[in-house]
Amino acid sequence: MASTRFGIALPQSGASGAALVDDTAEFARAAEGYGLDSLWVQEQTIGADPSLEPIVNLAYVAALTSTIRLGTAAIIAPARNPVVLAKQLGSLDRLSRGRLIVGLAIGDMLSLYRASGVPVEARGERLDELVRVLKGLWTTERFDHESAFRSIVDAPMEPKPVQRPHPPLWFGGKSPGALARALREGQGWVSAGGTSIARFAELVPSVGLALEGQTRDFTISKKVYIAVEDDRETARRRLARWFAVHWITGENPDELAASVGISGTPQDCAEALAALSDLGPDLIILNPVYDELDQLARLAESVLPALGR
Repeated sequence: MASTRFGIALPQSGASGAALVDDTAEFARAAEGYGLDSLWVQEQTIGADPSLEPIVNLAYVAALTSTIRLGTAAIIAPARNPVVLAKQLGSLDRLSRGRLIVGLAIGDMLSLYRASGVPVEARGERLDELVRVLKGLWTTERFDHESAFRSIVDAPMEPKPVQRPHPPLWFGGKSPGALARALREGQGWVSAGGTSIARFAELVPSVGLALEGQTRDFTISKKVYIAVEDDRETARRRLARWFAVHWITGENPDELAASVGISGTPQDCAEALAALSDLGPDLIILNPVYDELDQLARLAESVLPALGR
């Protein structure tokens, strides 16, 4: 437990307009003040929830903070142009003075791929190429790359990211191919908030086994939806209500909240997070989904202290 770090997701599905901007600023400063490890954003390019573009969002937050790390969990990378993405992320690492963690995933948003003109069946191949392009442009003076998708000839990209050789690349996903990619190409793996805690428990041993005997740094992380209230029923009901409104999957919201979320009193949540920590993540990304500023205060002042944080 002592070695587990805690990050937190920025508000992304609350009020729109000025309220979202003001809440983001206040939340980011408060999270840094509480000493949390990192701030996280996700990508929802197409959707009804008010959700800021993740790179732009983190650039704004980078200007408001100075020490807390900034991460994407995750960018749906194959739908993006890798050269443009390399420039954006390299610039963000510069603007944040080397605080960026780049989380990438394939995702299951087929509508995004159709809207982006990217064939769904080429997602894995395009992600592999994107990683090669990011690393090449970030680490070489001039980069050459030829594929069925693009031709890059003797291309420099400046300035380089602050972090060397490049910002850490973390990968999402739970399929064998996704886990293999994370272990082969990355410095971390993010288990999504929509992945049940039980499934995470099944996956962690295989990741740990693959890392056995290696000396490189590799971060195992789990994102978890969480609700803290003075009584269990209120917390359970409010978390389930959020799933009912924001997750259009056909799944029972009460069952979904129970399988992928943590809810209850501060003591309930502390005990559940302790049990999750015992599964072996290096980082737990807390994701409150309503009254985010109040939830941040409850987590930082009541829940995490009960864990010795």
